[in-house]
Amino acid sequence: MNFDSGSAFLAWPNKRLAFIGMSGVGKSTLASYLNPHVWTQFCTDYLIADGPLRPQLSASVGPDYACSPQDMSALTAYIGKLGAPAQGGLALDEFRRRQQAYGLAERQTFEDLSATLAAHQGPTILDVGGSLVEILDFDRPDSLRTALLTQVFFV
Repeated sequence: MNFDSGSAFLAWPNKRLAFIGMSGVGKSTLASYLNPHVWTQFCTDYLIADGPLRPQLSASVGPDYACSPQDMSALTAYIGKLGAPAQGGLALDEFRRRQQAYGLAERQTFEDLSATLAAHQGPTILDVGGSLVEILDFDRPDSLRTALLTQVFFV
């Protein structure tokens, strides 16, 4: 979406903003300041954890794990950190497997979200993890990237 000035965005009836950044930078906090009676909020990490990655999280964290846009600890625990297993880290092969599973789930979530946005009316805010740039192919045409860039203004 190209805007010549900020006023074009203000006049747009179906405002769609995406706050993109790494975990912990305040995307959800910033989004929480917007009136929930006006703005529809989508937390993509929540959609990933409660959607395509739910079976993996249930298997690794437990079937009764809590998941909400405010508490993504189950997803963080599943993704883990690379390091010595004796010290709570993941071996390289397991870490790569989980990263790949997360990437596939993220792409599926954004494909589903793109379809949802096409039918949704009204101001919308997306809370998007910084890893989105890893799943979009910027070196060749990518239909998901094209759809997202025509539907959402990324900040």
